[in-house]
Amino acid sequence: MLFRDDHLLHSDDFYAVWRSRDVVGVRIHGPLTDERNPIWRAQVDALCDRDGWPRFVALDVKDAIPAASLPRRVQTALWGKKTLQRITCGSIHLGEDSRVSVTVRAILRVAGMDNVLLRSTDLEFERDVASMLRDESPL
Repeated sequence: MLFRDDHLLHSDDFYAVWRSRDVVGVRIHGPLTDERNPIWRAQVDALCDRDGWPRFVALDVKDAIPAASLPRRVQTALWGKKTLQRITCGSIHLGEDSRVSVTVRAILRVAGMDNVLLRSTDLEFERDVASMLRDESPL
């Protein structure tokens, strides 16, 4: 699995970043505010710029609480579009919280990208990550 201690690149109080082979995993939990939102994105960019952009990104936001303003959400959408242009495929674990689902779906609508899967269950997300780790696109 991707989210293991030996794959951990960076950990903070509200997010962590892992990398295994050509898959980067990001897990965000708790309030995602205007102040926090650009921090995790900048860290992912820095790590991927340093180590090379992966083919796949697995973003787990099921325990995140969307609390950012509309301008920050638009910035995240633009970051998402730029990121999705660099990778083969992404998978986002939304969980069952409708606040997360509505926010992420709106961001992706603005980004206009179709190489990302939205998952509401652990099983779906874990299957996507397993495919990515085998260097297979889950699309």
